[in-house]
Formats: sequence, C-alpha cells, structure tokens
Amino acid sequence: RLPLNFNSPYKATSISEFWRRWHMTLSRFLRDYLYFPLGGNRQGEARRYINMMIVMILGGLWHGAGWTFVFWGALHGFYLACDHLWRALRVRLGWTPAARSAIGKSLSWTVTFLAIVVGWVFFRAPTWEAAINVLHGMTGMDGRLVVTVGYLPFLEPLSALIGEVRLSAAPLLYFAGRSEIGLIALCLALVLILPNTQEWMQRYIPSIDPVKPAWELPRMLLWRPNRSWAAFAIGLAGTALVAGMQPSEFLYFQF
Repeated sequence: RLPLNFNSPYKATSISEFWRRWHMTLSRFLRDYLYFPLGGNRQGEARRYINMMIVMILGGLWHGAGWTFVFWGALHGFYLACDHLWRALRVRLGWTPAARSAIGKSLSWTVTFLAIVVGWVFFRAPTWEAAINVLHGMTGMDGRLVVTVGYLPFLEPLSALIGEVRLSAAPLLYFAGRSEIGLIALCLALVLILPNTQEWMQRYIPSIDPVKPAWELPRMLLWRPNRSWAAFAIGLAGTALVAGMQPSEFLYFQF
C-alpha cells in the first residue's frame, strides 16, 4: 500500500483543491520541507504569500531547469495567492463554501480548469516563444482565429461579433474536426463523472491515505476479485498495450 498520489485533480473547483489532488506526494514534500521551514503562514499574510511563491517557483524548477518551468511555478503561486485572497473575501462577506450553488460550483470549476490549461502550455512548451505562440493561437491574440477549411462558411457570420479578430482557414493537420471535439468532450465528461481507481477499490483500502468518494457508489460498481472485473481489467490492459506501441519520450527525462 502506497501513498495516494493523484485523486481526480481535474474535478477541483479551486487551485488549492487542485494541489490537494494533484501530485500529492510532491505537494506534501514541498509543504513539509520548504513551506513550513520558511515560516509557512505564521509570520503574517505578506510573508505567507512570499513563501507560497518561493515554494511554487522551486516546485517548477524541480520539474525542469528552464524559464518555462519557473514561470509555470510562479503562475501557480499567483493562482494560489488569488485563491487565498478570494477565500478571505468570502469569509469577510459571510459567503461560506457550503452555501455555493450549482451554478457557482460550475463557474468555479470552469475558471480553475482554464487557469490550469493555460499553465500547462508553459509546462509543455519547449521554449518561451513556443508557449506564447500557442497562447496566441488559443485566444486569437495575434489578431486572427484559424479554423479548418470546412468550418469557415459556418463561422463567417460571427465575424461582426468578434471585432478586430479576423477569421482565416487552413488545413489543420493535427485536428480531426467534429469527431475530435466529440472525443475530447466525452473524455472530459468521463473524467468529471466517473469515480477514480481509488474510489472503485475503496473497500480494499488501496492506499495509506483515506479516500472519501464524492458520492456513494452502487455495490455492483465497487471492485471485487471476480470474473467480470478480471475481464474488464484484461480489456483495459490490452487496450493500454496496443496504445503504447508507439515510442513516447518520458515526460521527466530532463530531471
């Protein structure tokens, strides 16, 4: 039994919750051996935010020695500072987290998810220029939105609504169109709705950390050592083997 390391991080509705769910062993290490020794939150609010930024920048450097990783860490430090300031404002205004509506939670998730996606651009880009180029393409900041050739006739009527940003068409080689959008939407729905492996196997206590499912699973969905679950596991393993036939560079090769 090992420590729990990931706990459905993309279900998070705040950056603080994201870091409680994402790479949990690293987060604990940074907290216990950097944040606490620096003073944590025991030396006033200003020092708390400084410590937070230092820890996240060093966490970025832990992933790789490059300015993109430094900025990724600093960006998440900024996110965390904003999150703590927002929580303090909510307390001052008497808005308790438990009182959030479904619309409020959906908005919180959307803002959190988009902030994380922006951060991943810097995490994966090989250079600073490449990261900025990707962000320009994602947001139209370079003055144009590029769409596949077949979509241009449908989107041209929107030109008047997007102001100075112009639409242009190009044969996007790495985008399959509606089928790929549907696949991404399906995968995102599965990530948000389905339980994770720890929740599936909760009755067998798979990790040394307690797992609290977001909702109570029917008994038939909980993992048991029977033929049905064996067949399901074999199917998943076979799919993973087939999908892994192509070589892929190890993400952390640059440690």
